[in-house]
Amino acid sequence: MVREEQLLKRIQELETENEKLRTQLNRRTSGAVDGAAEQTRAKYADRILDTLPDMMTVWTNSGVITELISSEETNHVGVPSERFIGMNIRELLPEEAYRNVRANLDHVLETKRGSTGRHDLTVDGELRHYENRIWPLDRDKVLCMCRDITEAVRTQKAMNDANKRMKLIE
Repeated sequence: MVREEQLLKRIQELETENEKLRTQLNRRTSGAVDGAAEQTRAKYADRILDTLPDMMTVWTNSGVITELISSEETNHVGVPSERFIGMNIRELLPEEAYRNVRANLDHVLETKRGSTGRHDLTVDGELRHYENRIWPLDRDKVLCMCRDITEAVRTQKAMNDANKRMKLIE
């Protein structure tokens, strides 16, 4: 009986030790994966940001643009980036677009969570539609990712118009 109790106790000790070793191994393995991911990020971050079709900017909570993160080609506000850095979005956007973007920014600041809004701009005489996604970065900065969704809006409108015509025909 004593021998059996000793064996059960030793089994329990080995199981506990095994669990500790498994936890340590998992930490080391996940650290290696995180390290590899970090190396990939460091190696490709600039190229990835330059290939994104979205205009990515960092703003203060009051709407002052502090950085253009993406390539200059994504700039759709009509002002070269070296000039708009330091400007408030109120100075760059027409009133209605500013109100929409500012409402989205205010929502992000209030909720401390990312949010998506929409605004329109006339670029080179053509009405363009944009989706702005804003996320908090830290206590006093946000990231804004702005995507041109004009083609998607036009396609949706064409589909809606076609559906209306089909209903009229029926």
